[in-house]
Amino acid sequence: MSDRSRRDFLRVSGLAAAGTAGGILTLRAGAAPTAASGSPAIARQVIDQFGEPPVTLTMKDGAKATPRAALGPFHVEGAPFRGKVSPPRAPGTVLVVTGRVWALDTRKPIAGAVIDLWHCDIHGNYANDAGDFRYRARIITSETGAYEYETIHPSRYQAGGDFRSPHIHYRIAAPGYHTLVTQLFFEGDAEHNDDSLFDASLMMPIVKKGEAGAEYEATEFDIVLTK
Repeated sequence: MSDRSRRDFLRVSGLAAAGTAGGILTLRAGAAPTAASGSPAIARQVIDQFGEPPVTLTMKDGAKATPRAALGPFHVEGAPFRGKVSPPRAPGTVLVVTGRVWALDTRKPIAGAVIDLWHCDIHGNYANDAGDFRYRARIITSETGAYEYETIHPSRYQAGGDFRSPHIHYRIAAPGYHTLVTQLFFEGDAEHNDDSLFDASLMMPIVKKGEAGAEYEATEFDIVLTK
């Protein structure tokens, strides 16, 4: 393919839609809108099959603000926005975490909350080198406050002579609410009694899912923010 043909291909396909100017990501001049796909009829079929998206949700009775925890020494700013936290084909048991971010005052979900996630690998190691964002990610909650990500079940690790329970660090920020730093623990892990930082209210049950040879773990972790 000649240079001219390649430029024409990129222009038409939209692969050259973005550029940088002074370090700021901008839409390239002359970029065409992305073509629509499907039709209103197909959209109707999807709604008929899966239902309308929920528009009103209420927090369960008795829900309390999620407890705070220390930020810890392993947080790194600037993790990429993505739903796959672990590297491709990372060793370990696949874990899928879902949940919602709620407002304690309105008892409604918070759309657009930013969740910062980080945890260790199956050897108890954190990726701390500059630009290394393995087992780190950021996620933005949907219009219904929902979030979901895939990773692996982290390992315990030794800190100060004691073993820390397997956990995933969270930092959640939303306009008008206190930024929350907390952790997710898992039922069934054996090291909880040895962890002075363990909080039983942050421990969630694990459900085994999938088929033989393709099993994975799933858990749900809702977060409640305060004004």
